[in-house]
Amino acid sequence: MDKEDTEKANGTIEEFSRKGYRTIAVARSAGNDLDNLKLAGLLSLADPPRPDSKSMIEQARKLGIKPILLTGDSMAIAQEIALQAGIGGNIIRMADIKGLTDDEQMKVVGESDGFALLGIYGVFVPSLTLHQVLMVLGFSALFTLCIDFPKYYLLRKFAL
Repeated sequence: MDKEDTEKANGTIEEFSRKGYRTIAVARSAGNDLDNLKLAGLLSLADPPRPDSKSMIEQARKLGIKPILLTGDSMAIAQEIALQAGIGGNIIRMADIKGLTDDEQMKVVGESDGFALLGIYGVFVPSLTLHQVLMVLGFSALFTLCIDFPKYYLLRKFAL
């Protein structure tokens, strides 16, 4: 792809992400020539929160539980899904807190609505451990455990 096509595709992917959609690129080649793939198009996939998510999150808040989103998704997808679910839009990129002191990390965790890009290409970003997140939230957070890669567990949304 030339630079113009790449920029156009990236713009479309970002637009889909802001709507909470994941994107899959579809490519084609002549025969089995995988070194010369041509972009055929982009597919957007919706994976919205469950219909009862917003009411469950409201109930959790009434019980004094602070829900946060932990995901391997991009910032734009994470922010949109967190807003749709009623969690809030203050989503932090995990890599952005890597260089902070423990106290600074704890402050960020306490003030945020969630974290995005926990895992990049199957590598868990070790900035904060689950123990640290739970300690800050007083063991009263909503998480989901999902396996995105065979060897790595990325946190997503399950209730503790």
